[in-house]
Amino acid sequence: MDIGILVFREGLECILVLAAITANMTGSDQVHRRPVAIGAGMALFASSNGESSRQTLLWGLIPLGFTSLYREGFEVVLFLQSYNLRLGGGVVLRGALLGLSSRGWSLSDCARSQTDD
Repeated sequence: MDIGILVFREGLECILVLAAITANMTGSDQVHRRPVAIGAGMALFASSNGESSRQTLLWGLIPLGFTSLYREGFEVVLFLQSYNLRLGGGVVLRGALLGLSSRGWSLSDCARSQTDD
């Protein structure tokens, strides 16, 4: 029963995401629905054959990693643009440098703690 609910829920989530993506593709933008449908079909094929082919899994993880990182980077750019319009470039630059230096510090601290183990 739990497996059936899991498959139903994930399928419903997929349909909702695709509906949200294609909802505004009307009129002349309808031509963009076809690439989305092709991508969804390819994803369905890859996920249904994922257990049988390790290579399919590896090729699926490459775009997953890329899109995950790209999405977060794009989101940061949108936030920074908003702050730039409201507060000016100097404040955004100082905040970005502070965030980057904090990230570098936390990554080096994490790497140091892993080598100590």
